[in-house]
Parts: sequence; structure tokens; C-alpha cells
Amino acid sequence: MNRAQISVGLMIVLWLCAASAWGEDANTLVLDWTAHAIPGAQLVAAPDGAPSVRVASTSPNGITQLLATIEHPVVSQPGDALVGRIRHQGVVGDGYLEMWSHFSDGGRYFSRTLGQGRMAALRGDADWREFELPFFLQGASPPSKIELNLVLPGEGEVWLGPTRLVPVQSAAAGSRTAD
Repeated sequence: MNRAQISVGLMIVLWLCAASAWGEDANTLVLDWTAHAIPGAQLVAAPDGAPSVRVASTSPNGITQLLATIEHPVVSQPGDALVGRIRHQGVVGDGYLEMWSHFSDGGRYFSRTLGQGRMAALRGDADWREFELPFFLQGASPPSKIELNLVLPGEGEVWLGPTRLVPVQSAAAGSRTAD
């Protein structure tokens, strides 16, 4: 099986999981790490027993790892956010999670954890903490697809725990950055 076939298979499986994994709130999607294999990642349990994935880079050149693709997400104004738990160890440089929002007109915009607090970069070592990747629609139609990537500029290990796509609660300062 070639890389393109694996990617298409992964997107189909994740789309099917997304279609059946909406939480109690109709606007909350729980990403199920047990439902699909992520090439190069290992399924592990977080300290609370929740399914998590571990991704490691042993290359000084780093990696960009596609973690999830959500086709036709349910997103309402003012926007959405991927939220969850993360920990990392030995990350060289500023690693980050990135959420790409793809639109039917061909536009692509991203949010990255390169800020502070819940949007802090992945650097060195950190125990389990909350993360947030918000995206504000700013009046635009919802995206047709959302992708979640892990970017490590060098060596390091990252554990990603339970992750949810949720509505943004307020239209606090947020911006779109074009590709």
C-alpha cells in the first residue's frame, strides 16, 4: 500500500469516526485515537487511563506528522477550537500543534501553539497540560475540512491525550493567517 492510499484510507476512517463520535453537545467532536492508526505513532494510555498517542522524532531535521483529518466539521460562529491535553519530553527547538482549516473556495488558514498559556510552544520537557487551538471564522462560512498536525523542528517526544473540537465561547481577539 502506498502513502497516498494510506492517507486516503486514514481520512475515510477518521471521517467515519467523526460522523459517529459527536459528544453530548451536538457541536462537540471527540477525536478517537483508538479508531485509526497514525503512521509512526504509538497508542498509549495517559495517567488517567484515557487513550493517547505518542509521536517521537529521532531526526535532528524534525518531523511534521498528520494526526487527524476532520471532513465536513460542524462549526458555528464565531469559530471552533481543538482542545485537549499534551505532554512533551526532550523537544529541541519550538515544536507546535497546528490546525489547518480548509475552505471550499480553496482558502487555507492555520492556528499554531506558538504563544503562551494553553497555546504555548512545545519546548524541552512539560508534564500533562491543557492546550487550545482556536480558529475564528470572522463571518466566513465553516471550513470543509480541518487537519491537526504535530510539527517538531528536531528531536523530541510528544504525547497527545483526549482531544475535542468545540465551539469557541467568545469572539475574543483572534486572527486568520493565510497560507
